[in-house]
Amino acid sequence: MKTLLLVDDETSILKMLSDYLRGSYNIINAINGNTALKFVEEKSPDLVVLDWMLPDINGPEIVAKIRSNQETKDTPIIMLTAKGDERDKVYGFSAGADDYLVKPFSLAELGARIKSLLRRVDSSSDDILSYGKIKLNTTSRDFVVGDIVVDLTSKEYKLMKLFMKKPNKTFMREELISKVWGNKVIVSDRAVDVCISRLRKILKNNGCDNLKTVRGIGYRFIAE
Repeated sequence: MKTLLLVDDETSILKMLSDYLRGSYNIINAINGNTALKFVEEKSPDLVVLDWMLPDINGPEIVAKIRSNQETKDTPIIMLTAKGDERDKVYGFSAGADDYLVKPFSLAELGARIKSLLRRVDSSSDDILSYGKIKLNTTSRDFVVGDIVVDLTSKEYKLMKLFMKKPNKTFMREELISKVWGNKVIVSDRAVDVCISRLRKILKNNGCDNLKTVRGIGYRFIAE
Protein backbone atom coordinates (compact mmCIF):
# COMPACT_ATOMS: atom_id res chain seq x y z
CA MET A 1 0.00 0.00 0.00
CA LYS A 2 1.33 3.45 -0.94
CA THR A 3 2.07 5.99 1.78
CA LEU A 4 0.84 9.60 1.57
CA LEU A 5 2.11 12.52 3.65
CA LEU A 6 -0.64 15.13 4.17
CA VAL A 7 0.56 18.57 5.28
CA ASP A 8 -1.85 21.29 6.49
CA ASP A 9 -1.94 23.46 9.61
CA GLU A 10 -5.75 23.21 9.80
CA THR A 11 -6.52 20.03 11.72
CA SER A 12 -10.08 19.93 10.36
CA ILE A 13 -8.74 19.77 6.80
CA LEU A 14 -6.19 17.12 7.75
CA LYS A 15 -8.95 15.01 9.29
CA MET A 16 -11.17 15.42 6.24
CA LEU A 17 -8.36 14.40 3.87
CA SER A 18 -7.23 11.53 6.11
CA ASP A 19 -10.75 10.14 6.49
CA TYR A 20 -11.27 10.22 2.72
CA LEU A 21 -7.91 8.71 1.71
CA ARG A 22 -7.34 6.22 4.53
CA GLY A 23 -8.17 2.70 3.44
CA SER A 24 -6.64 3.27 0.01
CA TYR A 25 -3.31 4.54 1.39
CA ASN A 26 -1.19 4.60 4.51
CA ILE A 27 -1.55 8.13 5.88
CA ILE A 28 0.99 10.32 7.69
CA ASN A 29 -0.07 13.79 8.89
CA ALA A 30 2.03 16.91 9.54
CA ILE A 31 0.77 20.32 10.72
CA ASN A 32 3.85 22.37 9.82
CA GLY A 33 6.73 22.50 7.36
CA ASN A 34 9.52 21.37 9.66
CA THR A 35 7.61 18.24 10.67
CA ALA A 36 6.78 17.58 7.01
CA LEU A 37 10.46 17.76 5.98
CA LYS A 38 11.39 15.44 8.85
CA PHE A 39 8.76 12.90 7.79
CA VAL A 40 9.78 13.08 4.11
CA GLU A 41 13.34 12.16 5.08
CA GLU A 42 12.51 9.54 7.72
CA LYS A 43 9.41 7.86 6.30
CA SER A 44 9.92 8.18 2.51
CA PRO A 45 6.27 8.77 1.54
CA ASP A 46 5.24 7.84 -2.00
CA LEU A 47 3.50 11.20 -2.47
CA VAL A 48 3.07 14.48 -0.55
CA VAL A 49 -0.11 16.58 -0.47
CA LEU A 50 1.11 19.98 0.68
CA ASP A 51 -0.69 23.16 1.73
CA TRP A 52 0.85 26.44 0.52
CA MET A 53 0.30 28.47 3.69
CA LEU A 54 1.96 26.97 6.77
CA PRO A 55 3.00 28.67 10.02
CA ASP A 56 6.76 28.11 9.71
CA ILE A 57 7.78 27.43 6.07
CA ASN A 58 5.62 28.09 3.03
CA GLY A 59 4.78 25.33 0.56
CA PRO A 60 7.07 26.36 -2.30
CA GLU A 61 10.04 26.54 0.10
CA ILE A 62 9.26 23.03 1.34
CA VAL A 63 9.05 21.78 -2.24
CA ALA A 64 12.43 23.36 -3.03
CA LYS A 65 14.02 21.71 0.03
CA ILE A 66 12.61 18.30 -0.95
CA ARG A 67 13.89 18.72 -4.50
CA SER A 68 17.37 19.76 -3.30
CA ASN A 69 17.84 16.50 -1.34
CA GLN A 70 19.23 13.69 -3.50
CA GLU A 71 17.26 11.02 -1.60
CA THR A 72 13.89 12.81 -1.78
CA LYS A 73 14.15 14.82 -5.02
CA ASP A 74 11.81 12.55 -6.99
CA THR A 75 8.98 12.50 -4.43
CA PRO A 76 5.69 13.45 -6.17
CA ILE A 77 4.08 16.59 -4.69
CA ILE A 78 0.57 18.00 -5.06
CA MET A 79 0.19 21.53 -3.74
CA LEU A 80 -3.08 22.78 -2.21
CA THR A 81 -3.69 26.51 -2.05
CA ALA A 82 -6.23 29.29 -1.94
CA LYS A 83 -3.99 31.19 -4.35
CA GLY A 84 -5.54 30.79 -7.77
CA ASP A 85 -3.63 33.55 -9.55
CA GLU A 86 -1.66 32.36 -12.58
CA ARG A 87 1.56 33.88 -11.20
CA ASP A 88 1.14 31.85 -8.01
CA LYS A 89 0.65 28.68 -10.02
CA VAL A 90 3.79 29.41 -12.02
CA TYR A 91 5.67 30.00 -8.75
CA GLY A 92 4.43 26.70 -7.32
CA PHE A 93 5.36 24.73 -10.43
CA SER A 94 8.73 26.45 -10.75
CA ALA A 95 9.54 25.39 -7.18
CA GLY A 96 9.01 21.79 -8.31
CA ALA A 97 5.39 20.88 -7.51
CA ASP A 98 3.99 18.17 -9.81
CA ASP A 99 0.35 19.25 -9.54
CA TYR A 100 -1.70 22.12 -8.13
CA LEU A 101 -5.24 22.27 -6.70
CA VAL A 102 -6.99 25.53 -5.78
CA LYS A 103 -9.22 25.56 -2.69
CA PRO A 104 -12.06 24.78 -2.47
CA PHE A 105 -11.65 21.50 -4.33
CA SER A 106 -13.54 18.22 -4.36
CA LEU A 107 -12.10 15.22 -2.56
CA ALA A 108 -12.92 13.09 -5.59
CA GLU A 109 -10.77 15.34 -7.79
CA LEU A 110 -7.89 15.18 -5.31
CA GLY A 111 -8.21 11.39 -5.19
CA ALA A 112 -8.16 11.18 -8.99
CA ARG A 113 -5.08 13.40 -9.22
CA ILE A 114 -3.25 11.34 -6.61
CA LYS A 115 -3.98 8.14 -8.54
CA SER A 116 -2.92 9.72 -11.82
CA LEU A 117 0.36 11.04 -10.43
CA LEU A 118 1.24 7.75 -8.73
CA ARG A 119 0.47 5.88 -11.98
CA ARG A 120 2.70 8.27 -13.90
CA VAL A 121 5.55 7.79 -11.44
CA ASP A 122 5.19 3.99 -11.44
CA SER A 123 5.12 3.79 -15.23
CA SER A 124 8.21 5.98 -15.57
CA SER A 125 10.28 3.97 -13.09
CA ASP A 126 12.97 1.69 -14.43
CA ASP A 127 12.00 -1.93 -15.04
CA ILE A 128 15.45 -3.10 -14.00
CA LEU A 129 17.25 -1.99 -10.84
CA SER A 130 20.93 -2.90 -11.04
CA TYR A 131 23.91 -2.49 -8.71
CA GLY A 132 27.04 -4.49 -9.53
CA LYS A 133 26.14 -8.18 -9.72
CA ILE A 134 22.66 -7.60 -8.26
CA LYS A 135 19.69 -7.05 -10.58
CA LEU A 136 15.95 -6.83 -9.89
CA ASN A 137 13.44 -6.77 -12.73
CA THR A 138 10.33 -5.05 -11.36
CA THR A 139 8.19 -6.27 -14.27
CA SER A 140 9.04 -9.98 -14.27
CA ARG A 141 10.06 -9.85 -10.56
CA ASP A 142 13.24 -11.80 -11.39
CA PHE A 143 16.00 -11.34 -8.83
CA VAL A 144 19.46 -12.12 -10.17
CA VAL A 145 22.73 -12.26 -8.22
CA GLY A 146 25.68 -12.86 -10.51
CA ASP A 147 24.38 -15.45 -12.96
CA ILE A 148 21.93 -17.03 -10.51
CA VAL A 149 18.17 -16.35 -10.62
CA VAL A 150 16.94 -16.51 -7.02
CA ASP A 151 13.36 -17.20 -5.94
CA LEU A 152 12.16 -14.64 -3.39
CA THR A 153 9.05 -14.68 -1.25
CA SER A 154 6.62 -11.80 -1.73
CA LYS A 155 7.95 -10.00 1.37
CA GLU A 156 11.59 -10.55 0.37
CA TYR A 157 10.88 -9.16 -3.09
CA LYS A 158 9.20 -6.06 -1.63
CA LEU A 159 12.12 -5.51 0.74
CA MET A 160 14.72 -5.76 -2.05
CA LYS A 161 12.70 -3.47 -4.30
CA LEU A 162 12.44 -0.91 -1.50
CA PHE A 163 16.16 -1.11 -0.73
CA MET A 164 17.26 -0.95 -4.36
CA LYS A 165 14.97 1.96 -5.21
CA LYS A 166 16.59 3.99 -2.43
CA PRO A 167 20.17 2.74 -2.07
CA ASN A 168 22.30 4.02 0.81
CA LYS A 169 19.20 5.11 2.76
CA THR A 170 18.83 3.74 6.28
CA PHE A 171 15.38 2.24 6.85
CA MET A 172 14.06 1.83 10.38
CA ARG A 173 12.36 -1.49 11.13
CA GLU A 174 9.05 0.33 11.73
CA GLU A 175 9.29 1.86 8.25
CA LEU A 176 10.03 -1.50 6.63
CA ILE A 177 7.05 -3.06 8.41
CA SER A 178 4.77 -0.22 7.27
CA LYS A 179 5.84 -0.35 3.63
CA VAL A 180 6.18 -4.13 3.20
CA TRP A 181 3.67 -5.69 5.60
CA GLY A 182 1.29 -2.70 5.95
CA ASN A 183 -0.22 -1.11 9.04
CA LYS A 184 -3.21 -3.44 9.30
CA VAL A 185 -1.25 -6.45 10.52
CA ILE A 186 0.81 -6.92 13.66
CA VAL A 187 4.40 -7.82 12.74
CA SER A 188 7.32 -8.23 15.10
CA ASP A 189 10.83 -6.89 14.49
CA ARG A 190 11.89 -10.54 14.42
CA ALA A 191 9.92 -11.12 11.18
CA VAL A 192 11.87 -8.31 9.53
CA ASP A 193 15.18 -9.65 10.83
CA VAL A 194 14.44 -13.14 9.47
CA CYS A 195 13.73 -11.78 5.97
CA ILE A 196 16.83 -9.60 6.06
CA SER A 197 18.94 -12.53 7.27
CA ARG A 198 17.81 -14.69 4.34
CA LEU A 199 18.44 -11.91 1.82
CA ARG A 200 21.88 -11.25 3.30
CA LYS A 201 22.72 -14.97 3.07
CA ILE A 202 21.63 -15.08 -0.59
CA LEU A 203 23.83 -12.09 -1.40
CA LYS A 204 26.87 -13.31 0.56
CA ASN A 205 26.67 -16.79 -0.99
CA ASN A 206 27.14 -15.06 -4.35
CA GLY A 207 29.96 -12.75 -3.30
CA CYS A 208 27.89 -9.66 -2.43
CA ASP A 209 27.78 -7.90 0.93
CA ASN A 210 25.41 -4.99 0.23
CA LEU A 211 22.92 -5.34 3.09
CA LYS A 212 24.22 -3.66 6.23
CA THR A 213 22.85 -3.39 9.74
CA VAL A 214 22.79 0.13 11.19
CA ARG A 215 22.99 -0.69 14.87
CA GLY A 216 20.03 0.48 16.91
CA ILE A 217 18.23 1.88 13.83
CA GLY A 218 17.62 -0.58 11.01
CA TYR A 219 19.11 -1.61 7.68
CA ARG A 220 20.74 -0.08 4.61
CA PHE A 221 21.44 -1.35 1.08
CA ILE A 222 24.86 -0.15 -0.06
CA ALA A 223 25.08 0.65 -3.78
CA GLU A 224 28.29 -0.65 -5.31
